[in-house]
Amino acid sequence: MLLILCGAIYTVRSSHIVGGELYYDCLGNNEYRITLKLYRDCNCAGANCAPYGNPEWVTIFNASGDVVVQVAMYFPGADTLQPGSINSCTIQGVCVEEAFYTANTTLPPIAGGYDILYQRCCRTTALLNLAEVAGSTQGATYVIHIPDSGLATCNSSPRFNSLPTMYWGVDTALSIDYSATDPNGDSLVYSLCDPCSGASATCPDPAPNGGGEACSTAPAPPPYDAAAYNNPYNALNFTNSPSNNNDLTINAATGLLTGIPNTIGFFDITVCVGEYRHGQFLGTMRRDYQFYIGQCNPSATGIAPSLLLPSTNFKLYPNPTANTFIIETTATGWQQLQVFNITGQLLLTENIEYSKTTIDASSLPAGIYIVSLKSSTGLANEKLVIER
Repeated sequence: MLLILCGAIYTVRSSHIVGGELYYDCLGNNEYRITLKLYRDCNCAGANCAPYGNPEWVTIFNASGDVVVQVAMYFPGADTLQPGSINSCTIQGVCVEEAFYTANTTLPPIAGGYDILYQRCCRTTALLNLAEVAGSTQGATYVIHIPDSGLATCNSSPRFNSLPTMYWGVDTALSIDYSATDPNGDSLVYSLCDPCSGASATCPDPAPNGGGEACSTAPAPPPYDAAAYNNPYNALNFTNSPSNNNDLTINAATGLLTGIPNTIGFFDITVCVGEYRHGQFLGTMRRDYQFYIGQCNPSATGIAPSLLLPSTNFKLYPNPTANTFIIETTATGWQQLQVFNITGQLLLTENIEYSKTTIDASSLPAGIYIVSLKSSTGLANEKLVIER
């Protein structure tokens, strides 16, 4: 088993971001082009859904954990990805934008190489497989390593060949290509790995243009903790409850991801690509991405909730709860609340007539649920935890 650690390789809250990845190209004469790909829910609106940053910042550390330089990357515009059909499964209502940030910087050879990273908090509260920590959702760190020149001179990192998948069909066999290309022809080894946590709700954007006086202008140095999971999920089982023989697996040689997801909801998955030259490990490139698993409907009548993001037009609290919870909404007109278990079974339906409504959940056993609120303007989604 290949173990990939978050962080270094040594011998305004932004829950609109649903994934990201970093890679670099050596241009010669110690100059590197850094590429940061950020993916965003284009249906998102409201206070928790800021636009792409302009600029976004990447921070570069040396092997001692000192900041070498912070590089501003200016917004290049965004493209809307076309979801298409996944294994003949079509789910409407999914919309993801992609922005390619690039910038050049000079990095002379040094012992231990460099770590390049981008960090932002917070992930969506709707994720079923990742836990909340200290009452808040976790942040994300995207990091990649430039090796010591004694291992590789003027190295360029691998990068994925295909765009990430936006959704999968529940109980549907999948086969998705996560292969990558390495400009230097290095050997690549694929694995499922832990997403990296980072930043916090109190300092969601540790960067020069970040979170104000209380927030650092740079992230803490690597290494970084792996994100905490809800039971029964982990890096060997990102999507299935209960875990079984159909948990997602990836072919270490080809990057082909296969499995049968058995739970409806929102999930985060991270794929790592280890880079080797003549048997020597150089570094890891990773894609950390959130996605939706829903009912597969070939007639395209299924509608996913606003993709991967906590609702922007209702609040749900207390959460976790034991017996009751409160819904606060700013929407007007007709609204209907539905509560589903993680297998997609509808357990509770109530019409919402007031801006603040108490919901009795005492009949539901302890567990994780999905609360959906339908209104005349669309559909939104939150995770609910019942503990007793």
